[in-house]
Amino acid sequence: MKTKIKNILELEGHDQNYLYLVKKVNNDIGFFIYGSNILFVERNSKNLKKEKISTELLDLNLNILIKSFDIESTFDDDNYNYIEFKGKIESLDFDAFLKLCDIYSNETNNLNFNDFFGSLVNLFRPKKNTHFDLVGFYGELQFIMTSFIDYPMIVNGWHVESNSKYDFVFDKVNIEVKTTCKLEPIFLIKHAQLFNESCNYLCCVHIYEDNSGKNLIDLVNEINDNVVLKYNFDFQLKIENELRKIPLDQQMLVKFSLHEIKIFKKDDIETLIDIPERLTDITYNLNTIGLLETKMEKIDISRIN
Repeated sequence: MKTKIKNILELEGHDQNYLYLVKKVNNDIGFFIYGSNILFVERNSKNLKKEKISTELLDLNLNILIKSFDIESTFDDDNYNYIEFKGKIESLDFDAFLKLCDIYSNETNNLNFNDFFGSLVNLFRPKKNTHFDLVGFYGELQFIMTSFIDYPMIVNGWHVESNSKYDFVFDKVNIEVKTTCKLEPIFLIKHAQLFNESCNYLCCVHIYEDNSGKNLIDLVNEINDNVVLKYNFDFQLKIENELRKIPLDQQMLVKFSLHEIKIFKKDDIETLIDIPERLTDITYNLNTIGLLETKMEKIDISRIN
């Protein structure tokens, strides 16, 4: 698609006032060039009210009468909604924009156009970059990949809410994933997060840096070999959100191999007792050698919503 975009922009007699078709998804949805920017356009078949929202990278326009299609577009004059991408086409932002728009095209019955725009705005907000995010995200993806074949419901509980205390939340249980690159299986634990009234499980992912292993991009691509996950909009949005926290060089240059994944029920973990109320935010390193392991088949990961 990028090649076609460049060809249109370099076209002699390129009219800044026309919409040039780049890719037709179906009779109602397509990608266009307007001026020098990319538009993702959808016919306003749900009769959304007129609205305009602008951010640094994206513009949303709802219920706009569009007549100026180029003669090759096959789109007729009508009211449309569109999101305009104002960034550079040679960017990770643009790649993410195209990917999520493609997935949204298959989810139009389940997702409102302006809600989709809101998801993109949240995605493209600046985020901090740390090696800690890389290791944690890598571990969560490893857990998903090793669990999904036998337990496809696992993705339904992943990052359910942005402010959730746990990585995976289900109706009856929570699963918190901790990942370490240390030689020993030692994991940093937040005491109050694990030891409370809820039924909590600790998933410990032990990885190690390995030049012959997989980088983060390799792992994401391997997960996306599964068609169900590849076209799951919510899942892909969460992946893109996490990827944006991590610099591209770390995504590509740092490689890991998986040593083991073990799950422990909180009741089977030795912990502190009789903690004075004045002591809060207690964090410590937990060595999991010798702890009683719990198998996935014993964990109820059902989720109604």
